[in-house]
Amino acid sequence: MRTRSNNFMIDGQDSNNASIGGLVQEINNPDTVAEMRIVTNQFAAEYGRAAGSVVNIVTKSGTNELHGSAYWFYNGNKLNARSNLDKRTFPRAPWRVENQFAGTLGGPIIKDRTFFFGSILRWTDRRFASGTSIGAAPTAEGQAILRNAAGARPQVKAMLDNVPPAQSPTGRTAPFTLGGQTFNVPLGVLSGAAANVGDVWQWMGRVDHKLNDKHTLLGRYMFDDRVSIGGQAVPPGLLSNSPARRQAVAAGANSTFTPQIYNELRLSFQRLSSVTSAQDPKAESIPSIEIAELGMTGFNAAASRTAFGLALNLPQAQVLNNYQIADNFSILKGSHTIKMGFDFR
Repeated sequence: MRTRSNNFMIDGQDSNNASIGGLVQEINNPDTVAEMRIVTNQFAAEYGRAAGSVVNIVTKSGTNELHGSAYWFYNGNKLNARSNLDKRTFPRAPWRVENQFAGTLGGPIIKDRTFFFGSILRWTDRRFASGTSIGAAPTAEGQAILRNAAGARPQVKAMLDNVPPAQSPTGRTAPFTLGGQTFNVPLGVLSGAAANVGDVWQWMGRVDHKLNDKHTLLGRYMFDDRVSIGGQAVPPGLLSNSPARRQAVAAGANSTFTPQIYNELRLSFQRLSSVTSAQDPKAESIPSIEIAELGMTGFNAAASRTAFGLALNLPQAQVLNNYQIADNFSILKGSHTIKMGFDFR
């Protein structure tokens, strides 16, 4: 099932990426979450948009007592084993230092009436990540043959300038004929790794206020700022740089008019701003070039891509603004429940 077949919500607020689907406002601190519900069938009246599932995350609120939490998560190369890709490049697990610091605090502002809750997270990840190997790249000898025979041709020159020689000869050759003369280019396996970076600042603030026994109000703001550098490692120089900022603000009012009549009102705004471009400006000097016979394939930016030149989907940027107002009105009548409302986005 595709991600876009699911509906993601936070405190009843729509949190779907209108472009590619999936959750927009990530919550990486688990102590922020009070409840998570996944509904896969017999959806209630207020749920729609997608037929796969409804994922609703409810954030914590403060109480009459001051409570908090804190944790530190660490991951490093001494705690990891090598993957199959790593075994081609590294004699031991590649270098990695990952730290995640997070904390929460909640309590009363006015006892029995107004409460606050906040959370903050700092996450850094520095590592060498192995790339997908090219199984039929020209060796140093093969590149010399190409340079002497056809080095002036733009496509050949682009490959020689951007794809280093294969480190592990396989004994295979790739023949080509030029000017009535046949050449055999020795091939080998080209492996590599690249430095990946992840930086995240994330925090949330929430206030709940009890007007009286029948009416309560809530307000919540979420902020996420992150930079990710990663993606294609082979050939080198094709990493992607992806800064992104996410913000979400929500307000709501819950009213119990009578024991049988209940209303929920939600107002919200969410913004996603992101840019993805080549980390190395040199990568933008030539278009994406694929040579399937040499194992250089893939036209979109991805860790599994092995072609060279700028990926077809780069650079890219998006700014998504999502405004929402929703209201659910419920009536209990004997053994029956009547629910009505609207959801405008």
